[in-house]
Amino acid sequence: MAEKDIKKVAEQAKDQAKDKEKELKDKTEDAKDGAEKTKDDIQKTFE
Repeated sequence: MAEKDIKKVAEQAKDQAKDKEKELKDKTEDAKDGAEKTKDDIQKTFE
């Protein structure tokens, strides 16, 4: 039984790690998009 519990906890940890990784990727993409928009806004200001 303990082995089954360990496997279950390991699976949950793996799933949580995947979720965190996806969350970080999403935040990175949002940051990139924000940086692009800011750059475009600055360029428009100087045109």
